[in-house]
Amino acid sequence: PRMLSPGPLPFVVLQTPNIVGVVSEAFAQPRLIFLVNEHRNGYWPTYMGDSIAHWEGGTLVIDTVNFVPTTFLDMRGLPHSDALHVRERLELIDNGKALQDQVAIEDKKYFKAPWMVTYQYNRRDDVKIVETVCLNTRTRP
Repeated sequence: PRMLSPGPLPFVVLQTPNIVGVVSEAFAQPRLIFLVNEHRNGYWPTYMGDSIAHWEGGTLVIDTVNFVPTTFLDMRGLPHSDALHVRERLELIDNGKALQDQVAIEDKKYFKAPWMVTYQYNRRDDVKIVETVCLNTRTRP
């Protein structure tokens, strides 16, 4: 959920019949959300986790597991374990002018109970995403 956490850098959502992708200026890797019924068997942990989804009307319901446990849930460094389970409900609101992401976080190793947060993003068709690279990892052009 950190990829979509509110911040100054924009992102774009791309959709095909089998995959929804999220590309952000803030992170080099895209988030891939597969429109399938089951998580991959034997898949190794990744930064974005293993996301599967289905549509409930106009709402994309996303279930994500199998995160690398060394990442953070937010920009402040909130930790999690390998037991992290994230459920999201993404939908366009305000006649398509905004995107709402209702996020449910569960991690029985870190948190006493599941908790939720809701983000809202205003649509900005005039903004184009660009490559953003941390200066300490960039070599000379």
